[in-house]
Amino acid sequence: MTFLLYLNEEFEGGHTIFYESGRQEWGADYATVGNVAATVKPITGSVLVFAQTCRAEAVDTTTKFTEEEEMYGLRILNENVEWIAPMHEGSPVLSKQGGQPKYVVRSDVMYAYKDT
Repeated sequence: MTFLLYLNEEFEGGHTIFYESGRQEWGADYATVGNVAATVKPITGSVLVFAQTCRAEAVDTTTKFTEEEEMYGLRILNENVEWIAPMHEGSPVLSKQGGQPKYVVRSDVMYAYKDT
């Protein structure tokens, strides 16, 4: 899980953008995947929490990712495990006159669980 704690909002831009899955298209400076699914505007004191990796499955299993995971995630193959992760990015920060840079605290929690 990723936790983003927004410490200020005295700037323009700097949104966290999540994309639907789809064909990858490369722009001049960045890549986007699919349509925009959600945009989160930084607000002082707010926290954005999301999973960096939704789930993993061994490639040789018959278990499939859910329709929602397929729509908002991108498949990543690492050895014999297929991961699905949300496609997201931070938009450029455009400071206002007299504005500040974007200040954020990011923390990640990594864990695994096993069904019994």
